[in-house]
Amino acid sequence: AQKHAELAELRARSEWRTRSIVETKHFRFEFTVPEHVFAPYREKMEAYYDAFAKDWGIKTPRDLGKLPVCFYPNYPQFMQVSGAGRGVLGYFRFVTPMELNFFYDHTDPALIEEVMFHETNHYLQKLLAIDFKMPHFPGESLAEYYGASHYDPDTKKFESGLILEGRLNEVKQDLLEGETWKLEKLVSSDQAYQHYTWGWSLVHYLMHNPQYAKRFQKFIVNLCEGEGI
Repeated sequence: AQKHAELAELRARSEWRTRSIVETKHFRFEFTVPEHVFAPYREKMEAYYDAFAKDWGIKTPRDLGKLPVCFYPNYPQFMQVSGAGRGVLGYFRFVTPMELNFFYDHTDPALIEEVMFHETNHYLQKLLAIDFKMPHFPGESLAEYYGASHYDPDTKKFESGLILEGRLNEVKQDLLEGETWKLEKLVSSDQAYQHYTWGWSLVHYLMHNPQYAKRFQKFIVNLCEGEGI
């Protein structure tokens, strides 16, 4: 009887017009995924916001409101409603009205969580300076750094800057093939794919090194607030 009730609820809200809406302190969640699928993300996202806010001293401007975060279990619905292109799993709309969209692929929830943390980080970067468009580097590299995060619901502990095994393997493969990216080329190239790999490794190094972490954060904040940039 309980399972029949769950299936009836799913059918009732399967269309986007009948989606569920839940508001938390910083987000407005809209979803057609099952309730038990959505529930863990509600807590993870708030813990993520708090962790980044503590690291960077950000807060949501009062007039900005809560960010819509949308979850879809159906890929055509995800593309139709979000406007994302085929092949994309998560999409942050960075212009007003801002919103986050995610396709929940039940075959690989770990990947979806990584994408969720990555795309959410683009929103959190915007909170450093709403009208500033972060360059591809350090924007994508920093988002990858925070994409490798983990939340423990039992201890309520949130960890950032873990190892992205896929990106690490890509860097190792480049090295095996004799390809390296020097620092000047890495930070000055625009739209380079290597910002997700070599750029991630650079940000990981800087953020984990007490000698450089605060200076690197100051560099990013100065990018957002510097006149003429």
